[in-house]
Amino acid sequence: MKTIDVNNSAVEIRGLLNGYVRIPSSVAEKLNETAKAHYDNASGGRVRFATDSPIIEFKIKLAKPPVFSHFPLSTNSGVDVYIDGEYHSLYTPEEGSTTVVGKIYKYRTVNEIQINLPILNHVEDIEISVDDEAQVFKAAPYKYEKPVVFYGSSITCGVAASRPGNTYPARLSRAVGFDFINIGFPGGCRGEIEVAEYIAGLDMSLFVLDYDHNAPKPDELKERHDRFFKTIRAAHPDLPVLMISKPDLVNDPVKNTACRDVIYSNYSRAQAEGDENVWFIDGAWLYWNDIPRDRTADWIHPTDFGFKGFCDILSAPISMILEKTYYRKADGND
Repeated sequence: MKTIDVNNSAVEIRGLLNGYVRIPSSVAEKLNETAKAHYDNASGGRVRFATDSPIIEFKIKLAKPPVFSHFPLSTNSGVDVYIDGEYHSLYTPEEGSTTVVGKIYKYRTVNEIQINLPILNHVEDIEISVDDEAQVFKAAPYKYEKPVVFYGSSITCGVAASRPGNTYPARLSRAVGFDFINIGFPGGCRGEIEVAEYIAGLDMSLFVLDYDHNAPKPDELKERHDRFFKTIRAAHPDLPVLMISKPDLVNDPVKNTACRDVIYSNYSRAQAEGDENVWFIDGAWLYWNDIPRDRTADWIHPTDFGFKGFCDILSAPISMILEKTYYRKADGND
């Protein structure tokens, strides 16, 4: 077996910056303490390449033992593998270990490999080995190469998915065909201007503003949600922006309805001012306007079943938004 240099080869690391973090530390240090604790989680991080090797070995060094005891090991520190877009296998560290080791067996044809990195742990190092005589190629480009950027809470991060490939951004990426960046902070999505300014500096195909759940009260959401949107819009006058309210409306209907009204008001005002590239989805639809029993782990966080529902509902409107934008830019017309 020969080891591939993941920083200087056909291997791509998507969804993460250098150092395997989702946002720069210089931005994270200005955020709330909870966001600081999770900015380097690898949720949404993917290793992508193609190879004709019949065996692929990988070793992923994690920064810490699993956290969040109320979620399984596969959620905390699991790595899952997709071959040619289909789920293949799940790997977790052994008890007491901070290293995920995996061996993938396949036929000696050229296949695309995607290794999804842990939802709730930081990756320190990635090592990949293939057969001595094997070749390594770049994976095919996404249909939409400019990433969709998601900003939100623990639900966006995917904390109750059984494995990384089952978060709702990851599911949507496979269903629709886009690259993505997951900036979901468990308990720490507070709409700070610093993270808004950072996201505004990214080159995106779509921005999903899933900010609602961690606002302690409607008044803070009212102040920060509109400010966040206007910061993005000032930098990207024509960027599609999708606003989503929190899904578990029934857990605190008075507060949650007030927060939903804030988001809908911001959406309506933007449209009234002539913004044709802003959309709104009522998050309650994502749980089918029902009490979130079997769709969640704890009445709040979606399970795999819940995230599949998210994908089933969101894939059509997101496909429509991206297609509309893509063809408009391709031929110069709406």
